Amino acid sequence: MTLFRCPSFFFVCWFLLFSVSPMVSGQETSGQRTVTVIGDTSVAGKDAAAARQQAIADALATAVEISAVEMLGPDETVARFDDLNQIILENEKAFIQTYEVLSGGTTLQKRFRIPVRVTVSAALIRERLDAMRAEAPPEPETKSERPRLLILVAEQQTERGTVHYWWREEEQPVAIASGQAMAQVLSEEGYAVIPHGALFQDPETVARIRFNPYIEPGDAAVVGRNLSADVVIVGTAVARRSLNVMGEALSTFSATVSVRAFSTKTGEEIAKVARTGMESKTDPAAGRRAALEKAGNMCAAKLADQLDAAWGGAAVEEGLRLIVGGTRNLGNFVMFRRELRNIAGVHAIRLQEMRTNEAVLQIDYDGDGAALAQAIEKKRFETFSLKLYNAAPGEVRIELVAP
Repeated sequence: MTLFRCPSFFFVCWFLLFSVSPMVSGQETSGQRTVTVIGDTSVAGKDAAAARQQAIADALATAVEISAVEMLGPDETVARFDDLNQIILENEKAFIQTYEVLSGGTTLQKRFRIPVRVTVSAALIRERLDAMRAEAPPEPETKSERPRLLILVAEQQTERGTVHYWWREEEQPVAIASGQAMAQVLSEEGYAVIPHGALFQDPETVARIRFNPYIEPGDAAVVGRNLSADVVIVGTAVARRSLNVMGEALSTFSATVSVRAFSTKTGEEIAKVARTGMESKTDPAAGRRAALEKAGNMCAAKLADQLDAAWGGAAVEEGLRLIVGGTRNLGNFVMFRRELRNIAGVHAIRLQEMRTNEAVLQIDYDGDGAALAQAIEKKRFETFSLKLYNAAPGEVRIELVAP
Protein backbone atom coordinates (compact mmCIF):
# COMPACT_ATOMS: atom_id res chain seq x y z
CA MET A 1 0.00 0.00 0.00
CA THR A 2 1.24 3.51 -0.76
CA LEU A 3 0.78 6.62 1.36
CA PHE A 4 1.45 9.68 -0.70
CA ARG A 5 0.35 13.28 -1.02
CA CYS A 6 1.05 15.45 -3.99
CA PRO A 7 -0.73 18.45 -5.58
CA SER A 8 1.32 18.27 -8.77
CA PHE A 9 2.19 15.40 -11.05
CA PHE A 10 5.65 16.81 -11.69
CA PHE A 11 6.42 16.64 -7.99
CA VAL A 12 4.97 13.12 -7.85
CA CYS A 13 7.41 12.07 -10.56
CA TRP A 14 10.37 13.75 -8.97
CA PHE A 15 9.69 12.41 -5.49
CA LEU A 16 9.18 8.88 -6.77
CA LEU A 17 12.22 8.92 -9.00
CA PHE A 18 14.80 10.33 -6.67
CA SER A 19 13.56 10.13 -3.07
CA VAL A 20 14.37 7.28 -0.75
CA SER A 21 11.45 7.98 1.61
CA PRO A 22 9.78 4.86 3.01
CA MET A 23 6.38 6.55 2.52
CA VAL A 24 6.32 5.25 -1.06
CA SER A 25 5.66 1.53 -1.39
CA GLY A 26 3.14 -0.63 -3.16
CA GLN A 27 1.14 -3.80 -3.18
CA GLU A 28 0.39 -5.55 -6.46
CA THR A 29 -1.52 -8.81 -6.84
CA SER A 30 -3.20 -10.45 -9.84
CA GLY A 31 -2.55 -7.53 -12.11
CA GLN A 32 -3.98 -5.00 -9.66
CA ARG A 33 -2.17 -2.38 -7.62
CA THR A 34 -3.61 -0.70 -4.52
CA VAL A 35 -2.28 2.64 -3.33
CA THR A 36 -3.47 5.11 -0.75
CA VAL A 37 -3.02 8.76 -1.70
CA ILE A 38 -4.12 12.06 -0.27
CA GLY A 39 -6.06 14.11 -2.80
CA ASP A 40 -5.36 17.83 -2.61
CA THR A 41 -7.06 20.89 -4.09
CA SER A 42 -7.47 24.60 -3.46
CA VAL A 43 -10.80 25.62 -1.95
CA ALA A 44 -10.67 29.10 -3.49
CA GLY A 45 -13.84 29.71 -5.49
CA LYS A 46 -15.28 26.27 -4.70
CA ASP A 47 -17.98 25.14 -2.30
CA ALA A 48 -17.26 22.24 0.03
CA ALA A 49 -18.82 19.59 -2.24
CA ALA A 50 -16.93 20.78 -5.32
CA ALA A 51 -13.62 20.88 -3.42
CA ARG A 52 -14.22 17.34 -2.16
CA GLN A 53 -14.91 16.00 -5.66
CA GLN A 54 -11.86 17.77 -7.08
CA ALA A 55 -9.62 16.36 -4.34
CA ILE A 56 -10.91 12.83 -5.00
CA ALA A 57 -10.23 13.27 -8.72
CA ASP A 58 -6.71 14.45 -7.86
CA ALA A 59 -6.17 11.32 -5.74
CA LEU A 60 -7.34 9.00 -8.55
CA ALA A 61 -5.03 10.67 -11.08
CA THR A 62 -2.11 10.57 -8.65
CA ALA A 63 -2.59 6.83 -8.07
CA VAL A 64 -2.28 6.13 -11.79
CA GLU A 65 0.71 8.46 -12.11
CA ILE A 66 2.54 6.80 -9.21
CA SER A 67 2.02 3.34 -10.71
CA ALA A 68 3.15 4.33 -14.20
CA VAL A 69 6.27 6.17 -13.01
CA GLU A 70 7.34 3.32 -10.72
CA MET A 71 7.03 0.84 -13.62
CA LEU A 72 9.09 2.98 -16.00
CA GLY A 73 11.85 4.11 -13.66
CA PRO A 74 13.68 7.47 -13.75
CA ASP A 75 15.49 7.32 -17.09
CA GLU A 76 12.53 6.14 -19.13
CA THR A 77 10.12 8.56 -17.44
CA VAL A 78 12.29 11.50 -18.45
CA ALA A 79 13.07 10.17 -21.94
CA ARG A 80 9.46 9.24 -22.74
CA PHE A 81 7.65 11.97 -20.84
CA ASP A 82 5.69 13.34 -23.79
CA ASP A 83 4.49 9.85 -24.80
CA LEU A 84 3.72 8.96 -21.18
CA ASN A 85 1.64 12.09 -20.77
CA GLN A 86 -0.40 11.37 -23.91
CA ILE A 87 -0.91 7.62 -23.46
CA ILE A 88 -1.31 7.29 -19.69
CA LEU A 89 -1.70 10.59 -17.91
CA GLU A 90 -4.45 12.02 -20.15
CA ASN A 91 -6.55 8.85 -19.76
CA GLU A 92 -6.26 8.08 -16.05
CA LYS A 93 -9.90 7.05 -15.63
CA ALA A 94 -9.40 4.04 -17.92
CA PHE A 95 -7.00 2.51 -15.38
CA ILE A 96 -9.09 2.98 -12.22
CA GLN A 97 -10.87 -0.16 -11.01
CA THR A 98 -12.21 0.79 -7.58
CA TYR A 99 -11.65 3.44 -4.94
CA GLU A 100 -12.65 4.06 -1.34
CA VAL A 101 -12.74 7.44 0.39
CA LEU A 102 -11.22 6.87 3.82
CA SER A 103 -12.43 9.98 5.68
CA GLY A 104 -14.42 13.13 5.24
CA GLY A 105 -11.32 15.20 4.54
CA THR A 106 -10.04 18.39 6.11
CA THR A 107 -9.40 22.01 5.14
CA LEU A 108 -6.16 23.72 6.13
CA GLN A 109 -4.66 26.96 4.79
CA LYS A 110 -7.22 27.20 1.98
CA ARG A 111 -6.51 23.66 0.74
CA PHE A 112 -8.81 20.64 1.05
CA ARG A 113 -7.21 17.21 1.52
CA ILE A 114 -8.79 13.77 1.63
CA PRO A 115 -7.30 10.22 1.84
CA VAL A 116 -8.43 7.76 -0.83
CA ARG A 117 -7.55 4.08 -1.31
CA VAL A 118 -7.37 3.38 -5.05
CA THR A 119 -7.07 0.11 -6.95
CA VAL A 120 -5.67 0.51 -10.45
CA SER A 121 -5.19 -2.02 -13.23
CA ALA A 122 -1.45 -2.57 -13.14
CA ALA A 123 -1.79 -5.08 -15.96
CA LEU A 124 -3.44 -2.52 -18.26
CA ILE A 125 -0.91 0.18 -17.38
CA ARG A 126 1.93 -2.26 -18.08
CA GLU A 127 0.30 -3.26 -21.38
CA ARG A 128 0.03 0.39 -22.51
CA LEU A 129 3.61 1.10 -21.45
CA ASP A 130 4.86 -1.93 -23.39
CA ALA A 131 2.97 -0.79 -26.47
CA MET A 132 4.47 2.69 -26.04
CA ARG A 133 7.95 1.17 -25.94
CA ALA A 134 7.30 -0.77 -29.13
CA GLU A 135 5.77 2.12 -31.08
CA ALA A 136 7.83 5.06 -29.85
CA PRO A 137 11.51 4.49 -29.01
CA PRO A 138 12.67 6.96 -26.36
CA GLU A 139 14.31 10.18 -27.40
CA PRO A 140 18.05 9.68 -26.82
CA GLU A 141 19.43 11.47 -23.80
CA THR A 142 22.68 12.26 -25.58
CA LYS A 143 24.23 12.34 -28.99
CA SER A 144 26.57 9.62 -27.77
CA GLU A 145 27.75 6.72 -29.87
CA ARG A 146 28.03 4.55 -26.81
CA PRO A 147 25.48 1.73 -26.60
CA ARG A 148 22.60 1.54 -24.15
CA LEU A 149 23.10 -1.47 -21.88
CA LEU A 150 20.71 -3.91 -20.24
CA ILE A 151 22.11 -6.18 -17.52
CA LEU A 152 20.63 -9.68 -17.16
CA VAL A 153 22.64 -11.32 -14.38
CA ALA A 154 21.24 -14.17 -12.29
CA GLU A 155 22.75 -14.29 -8.81
CA GLN A 156 23.13 -17.11 -6.28
CA GLN A 157 24.19 -15.76 -2.92
CA THR A 158 24.95 -19.16 -1.37
CA GLU A 159 26.20 -22.40 -2.91
CA ARG A 160 22.87 -24.19 -2.53
CA GLY A 161 20.62 -21.15 -2.30
CA THR A 162 17.93 -19.78 -4.57
CA VAL A 163 18.96 -18.12 -7.80
CA HIS A 164 17.56 -14.58 -7.95
CA TYR A 165 17.00 -12.51 -11.08
CA TRP A 166 14.97 -9.39 -11.78
CA TRP A 167 13.04 -10.64 -14.83
CA ARG A 168 11.13 -13.10 -12.66
CA GLU A 169 9.33 -10.04 -11.24
CA GLU A 170 9.03 -11.41 -7.70
CA GLU A 171 6.64 -9.66 -5.30
CA GLN A 172 9.55 -9.09 -2.90
CA PRO A 173 12.59 -9.05 -5.18
CA VAL A 174 16.07 -9.62 -3.76
CA ALA A 175 18.68 -7.01 -4.65
CA ILE A 176 21.19 -8.37 -7.17
CA ALA A 177 24.44 -7.17 -5.59
CA SER A 178 26.71 -8.00 -8.54
CA GLY A 179 24.33 -6.48 -11.09
CA GLN A 180 23.97 -3.28 -9.09
CA ALA A 181 27.74 -2.97 -8.77
CA MET A 182 28.19 -3.52 -12.51
CA ALA A 183 25.53 -0.93 -13.32
CA GLN A 184 27.21 1.65 -11.12
CA VAL A 185 30.66 1.14 -12.66
CA LEU A 186 29.33 1.16 -16.23
CA SER A 187 27.32 4.31 -15.52
CA GLU A 188 30.42 6.00 -14.15
CA GLU A 189 32.20 5.00 -17.36
CA GLY A 190 29.61 6.94 -19.32
CA TYR A 191 27.29 4.15 -20.45
CA ALA A 192 23.52 4.45 -20.21
CA VAL A 193 22.35 1.44 -18.18
CA ILE A 194 18.65 0.78 -18.61
CA PRO A 195 16.87 0.46 -15.24
CA HIS A 196 14.99 -2.73 -14.55
CA GLY A 197 11.27 -2.17 -14.96
CA ALA A 198 8.34 -4.14 -16.19
CA LEU A 199 8.94 -6.68 -18.93
CA PHE A 200 7.38 -6.25 -22.35
CA GLN A 201 4.59 -7.36 -24.63
CA ASP A 202 6.20 -10.41 -26.25
CA PRO A 203 4.30 -13.21 -24.44
CA GLU A 204 6.27 -16.12 -25.92
CA THR A 205 9.61 -14.73 -24.82
CA VAL A 206 8.25 -13.77 -21.40
CA ALA A 207 6.95 -17.32 -20.93
CA ARG A 208 10.38 -18.76 -21.76
CA ILE A 209 12.43 -16.49 -19.51
CA ARG A 210 10.29 -15.65 -16.49
CA PHE A 211 11.14 -18.85 -14.66
CA ASN A 212 14.53 -19.37 -16.29
CA PRO A 213 17.49 -17.54 -14.72
CA TYR A 214 19.83 -18.59 -17.55
CA ILE A 215 18.61 -16.73 -20.63
CA GLU A 216 19.66 -17.84 -24.10
CA PRO A 217 21.39 -15.13 -26.21
CA GLY A 218 18.51 -15.02 -28.70
CA ASP A 219 15.93 -14.41 -25.99
CA ALA A 220 18.22 -11.87 -24.32
CA ALA A 221 18.41 -9.96 -27.60
CA VAL A 222 14.61 -9.87 -27.79
CA VAL A 223 14.41 -8.55 -24.23
CA GLY A 224 17.01 -5.91 -25.04
CA ARG A 225 15.29 -4.74 -28.22
CA ASN A 226 11.96 -4.40 -26.42
CA LEU A 227 13.59 -2.29 -23.72
CA SER A 228 15.53 -0.15 -26.24
CA ALA A 229 18.97 -1.58 -25.40
CA ASP A 230 21.82 -1.78 -27.91
CA VAL A 231 23.72 -4.39 -25.90
CA VAL A 232 22.52 -7.05 -23.45
CA ILE A 233 24.90 -8.32 -20.76
CA VAL A 234 23.96 -11.89 -19.83
CA GLY A 235 25.58 -13.93 -17.08
CA THR A 236 25.72 -15.49 -13.64
CA ALA A 237 27.10 -14.60 -10.23
CA VAL A 238 27.77 -17.14 -7.47
CA ALA A 239 29.06 -16.53 -3.94
CA ARG A 240 30.56 -19.23 -1.74
CA ARG A 241 32.46 -19.60 1.52
CA SER A 242 36.21 -20.00 1.05
CA LEU A 243 38.96 -21.46 3.19
CA ASN A 244 39.24 -19.26 6.24
CA VAL A 245 42.69 -17.66 6.49
CA MET A 246 41.72 -14.64 8.60
CA GLY A 247 41.27 -16.28 12.01
CA GLU A 248 38.13 -17.37 13.85
CA ALA A 249 36.50 -13.91 14.01
CA LEU A 250 36.32 -13.44 10.26
CA SER A 251 34.95 -15.64 7.48
CA THR A 252 36.25 -15.42 3.92
CA PHE A 253 33.92 -15.48 0.93
CA SER A 254 34.58 -15.55 -2.79
CA ALA A 255 32.25 -14.67 -5.66
CA THR A 256 32.61 -15.25 -9.37
CA VAL A 257 30.78 -13.17 -11.97
CA SER A 258 30.80 -14.42 -15.56
CA VAL A 259 29.11 -12.41 -18.32
CA ARG A 260 28.86 -12.17 -22.08
CA ALA A 261 27.68 -9.13 -24.03
CA PHE A 262 25.62 -9.40 -27.21
CA SER A 263 24.49 -6.86 -29.79
CA THR A 264 20.69 -6.73 -29.85
CA LYS A 265 20.78 -5.85 -33.54
CA THR A 266 22.97 -8.66 -34.85
CA GLY A 267 23.05 -11.13 -31.95
CA GLU A 268 26.85 -11.14 -32.18
CA GLU A 269 28.90 -11.69 -29.03
CA ILE A 270 31.05 -8.60 -28.55
CA ALA A 271 32.54 -9.11 -25.07
CA LYS A 272 33.19 -11.85 -22.54
CA VAL A 273 34.51 -11.43 -18.99
CA ALA A 274 34.82 -13.50 -15.81
CA ARG A 275 36.20 -12.17 -12.53
CA THR A 276 36.44 -13.46 -8.94
CA GLY A 277 36.42 -11.28 -5.85
CA MET A 278 37.15 -12.18 -2.22
CA GLU A 279 36.10 -10.47 1.01
CA SER A 280 36.29 -11.29 4.72
CA LYS A 281 33.53 -10.31 7.13
CA THR A 282 32.19 -11.36 10.50
CA ASP A 283 28.65 -11.45 9.11
CA PRO A 284 28.20 -14.15 6.42
CA ALA A 285 25.48 -12.26 4.51
CA ALA A 286 27.58 -9.10 4.42
CA GLY A 287 30.63 -11.11 3.34
CA ARG A 288 28.83 -12.75 0.43
CA ARG A 289 27.37 -9.44 -0.72
CA ALA A 290 30.74 -7.67 -0.50
CA ALA A 291 32.40 -10.44 -2.53
CA LEU A 292 29.66 -10.25 -5.18
CA GLU A 293 30.01 -6.47 -5.38
CA LYS A 294 33.79 -6.69 -5.72
CA ALA A 295 33.54 -9.28 -8.50
CA GLY A 296 30.88 -7.18 -10.21
CA ASN A 297 33.06 -4.07 -10.03
CA MET A 298 36.06 -5.85 -11.55
CA CYS A 299 33.94 -7.50 -14.21
CA ALA A 300 32.33 -4.19 -15.25
CA ALA A 301 35.67 -2.37 -15.45
CA LYS A 302 37.05 -4.95 -17.87
CA LEU A 303 33.76 -5.13 -19.75
CA ALA A 304 33.83 -1.35 -20.30
CA ASP A 305 37.24 -1.67 -21.98
CA GLN A 306 35.98 -4.41 -24.28
CA LEU A 307 32.80 -2.51 -25.13
CA ASP A 308 34.80 0.62 -25.92
CA ALA A 309 36.97 -1.36 -28.31
CA ALA A 310 34.00 -3.14 -29.91
CA TRP A 311 31.79 -0.08 -30.22
CA GLY A 312 34.33 2.44 -31.40
CA GLY A 313 35.25 4.43 -28.33
CA ALA A 314 33.72 6.56 -25.66
CA ALA A 315 31.57 9.59 -26.18
CA VAL A 316 31.99 11.42 -22.88
CA GLU A 317 35.31 11.15 -21.08
CA GLU A 318 35.88 14.62 -19.72
CA GLY A 319 33.72 17.70 -19.97
CA LEU A 320 32.00 20.51 -18.18
CA ARG A 321 30.02 19.96 -15.00
CA LEU A 322 26.62 21.60 -15.15
CA ILE A 323 24.88 21.77 -11.77
CA VAL A 324 21.18 22.50 -12.18
CA GLY A 325 19.13 23.60 -9.18
CA GLY A 326 15.37 23.89 -8.97
CA THR A 327 14.77 20.52 -10.61
CA ARG A 328 11.96 19.48 -8.28
CA ASN A 329 9.54 20.32 -11.09
CA LEU A 330 10.26 17.46 -13.48
CA GLY A 331 8.49 19.10 -16.42
CA ASN A 332 10.77 22.15 -16.27
CA PHE A 333 13.86 19.95 -16.05
CA VAL A 334 12.76 17.89 -19.06
CA MET A 335 12.25 21.05 -21.14
CA PHE A 336 15.60 22.46 -20.05
CA ARG A 337 17.54 19.33 -21.01
CA ARG A 338 15.76 19.21 -24.35
CA GLU A 339 16.90 22.75 -25.13
CA LEU A 340 20.39 22.04 -23.78
CA ARG A 341 20.85 19.31 -26.39
CA ASN A 342 20.02 21.86 -29.12
CA ILE A 343 22.84 24.24 -28.19
CA ALA A 344 25.52 24.36 -30.88
CA GLY A 345 28.70 22.64 -29.69
CA VAL A 346 26.96 20.28 -27.23
CA HIS A 347 27.85 16.75 -28.31
CA ALA A 348 26.81 14.63 -25.33
CA ILE A 349 25.04 14.97 -22.00
CA ARG A 350 25.43 12.47 -19.17
CA LEU A 351 23.47 12.49 -15.93
CA GLN A 352 25.99 12.06 -13.12
CA GLU A 353 23.91 12.54 -10.00
CA MET A 354 20.34 13.23 -8.90
CA ARG A 355 19.46 14.90 -5.62
CA THR A 356 16.13 16.03 -4.18
CA ASN A 357 16.13 19.40 -5.95
CA GLU A 358 19.36 19.35 -7.95
CA ALA A 359 20.94 17.46 -10.83
CA VAL A 360 24.58 17.21 -11.91
CA LEU A 361 25.21 16.81 -15.63
CA GLN A 362 28.46 16.11 -17.49
CA ILE A 363 28.53 18.01 -20.79
CA ASP A 364 30.76 17.31 -23.78
CA TYR A 365 30.97 20.86 -25.15
CA ASP A 366 33.28 22.59 -27.59
CA GLY A 367 33.75 25.71 -25.47
CA ASP A 368 34.43 26.53 -21.82
CA GLY A 369 32.04 27.17 -18.94
CA ALA A 370 31.60 30.86 -19.71
CA ALA A 371 30.62 30.11 -23.32
CA LEU A 372 28.12 27.45 -22.25
CA ALA A 373 26.60 29.76 -19.62
CA GLN A 374 26.22 32.49 -22.24
CA ALA A 375 24.47 30.07 -24.61
CA ILE A 376 22.16 28.83 -21.86
CA GLU A 377 21.20 32.37 -20.81
CA LYS A 378 19.89 33.04 -24.32
CA LYS A 379 17.25 30.35 -23.90
CA ARG A 380 13.71 31.40 -22.96
CA PHE A 381 11.07 29.23 -21.30
CA GLU A 382 7.41 29.87 -20.62
CA THR A 383 7.11 28.13 -17.26
CA PHE A 384 10.39 29.11 -15.60
CA SER A 385 13.38 31.45 -15.84
CA LEU A 386 17.12 30.79 -15.49
CA LYS A 387 19.38 32.20 -12.78
CA LEU A 388 23.15 31.91 -13.24
CA TYR A 389 25.24 31.49 -10.08
CA ASN A 390 28.65 30.48 -11.37
CA ALA A 391 30.47 30.10 -14.70
CA ALA A 392 33.97 28.75 -14.04
CA PRO A 393 36.03 27.23 -16.89
CA GLY A 394 35.06 23.68 -15.93
CA GLU A 395 31.79 24.15 -14.05
CA VAL A 396 28.52 26.05 -14.49
CA ARG A 397 25.88 26.37 -11.79
CA ILE A 398 22.36 27.55 -12.63
CA GLU A 399 18.88 27.35 -11.15
CA LEU A 400 15.49 26.84 -12.78
CA VAL A 401 13.27 29.45 -11.11
CA ALA A 402 9.50 28.87 -11.25
CA PRO A 403 7.30 31.98 -10.92
